[in-house]
Amino acid sequence: MAVVLEEVATPTGPRWTRRAYIRPEAGGRELPTALGNIEPLGASSPLWAR
Repeated sequence: MAVVLEEVATPTGPRWTRRAYIRPEAGGRELPTALGNIEPLGASSPLWAR
């Protein structure tokens, strides 16, 4: 749904990170994840046809 730049707390102090928010296919609350955990959906994926 979105990629945002957020300030997060760490033991050594705050730092900025890009975080993605993904909404489940069935709807509901968006789930946060690191941007590096996301990859493009390939044309061969069964979800691509939906």
